[in-house]
Amino acid sequence: MRSVAALADLLAFRAQGPLYPCDPWLLALPPPDHLAWALVRGVRGGRYTCPFTDPATNGWSVILAFVTGITAGFVLFGRLIVRLDGRCAPITDR
Repeated sequence: MRSVAALADLLAFRAQGPLYPCDPWLLALPPPDHLAWALVRGVRGGRYTCPFTDPATNGWSVILAFVTGITAGFVLFGRLIVRLDGRCAPITDR
C-alpha cells in the first residue's frame, strides 16, 4: 500500500514539469521502507509478510541481496522514466 500511496502522491501532488536526475532515488525509497516495516512486524508478531523477509529461514545475506536487487530495479526503472520524460517534453513555441 505504501508504494501505491507514493505513486498517487507523485501523480497528484508533484508540481508539473520536467523530471530531474535525482527523482529515481525517490522511487527507490519504498523497498527498504517496506523491508524495515516487514522486519519490525515479523519480530513483534512472529509472522513475516513476505517469505523472503524471514531471517531465520533465509539469512540476512539473502534478504539484503533481494532488497538490493529490487531497489536497483526501481532506480533503473526511474532512470528510464526520466530519460523518456526528457524525450517527450512538450515543444514550446518561441
